Amino acid sequence: MLKALALVALLASVALFGAAREASTSFQQCQERQHTTEGVSLERIIALRCTASFLDSHNAIITAIATVLLATVTAGLLWLGYRQISTTHAQLRAYVLPSTAQMENFGPNLPPRASVMVTNSGQTPAYKLVVTTGVAFVRLPVERFPTLYDAPRVSRGVLGPGTLIETRAGAYSRSIDPTRSAATACP
Repeated sequence: MLKALALVALLASVALFGAAREASTSFQQCQERQHTTEGVSLERIIALRCTASFLDSHNAIITAIATVLLATVTAGLLWLGYRQISTTHAQLRAYVLPSTAQMENFGPNLPPRASVMVTNSGQTPAYKLVVTTGVAFVRLPVERFPTLYDAPRVSRGVLGPGTLIETRAGAYSRSIDPTRSAATACP
């Protein structure tokens, strides 16, 4: 898309220059002096001396237009650089997601346990990683479901790129205080 846009801009610039050159009285007078024969010839279309005369007489306007075009191109390059930086930051971050989760010993008279496997599939380490795992059983009807902060086990650390960590938690039998908020429960 950018290539097509650049090609259109180039063709428009050449067409604009040609139209301005042909509409200029100084160019037309030079053409009349240089070429006495009528008709269209390659020498008459190119007209190097007359084009040089046109450029010389309109150099301030041409310089202003070129400056505006260069400023536009520079702004486009700055925008592309910003987009590249944003893309690079997104590619180089840590992507930490649970890869597997399972319940073990789920049955009568067995202490249930949960295990969660967390994988960093990003290209950089995940710092200050906190994985909380817990198992809780509550009586129905439930007044308040346990939050993650109610779980007794918390592991903290760094998870390198391409590595995984497994956390396990067993059932706990402490009572859950329904007045305890998640904001005050986290150490």
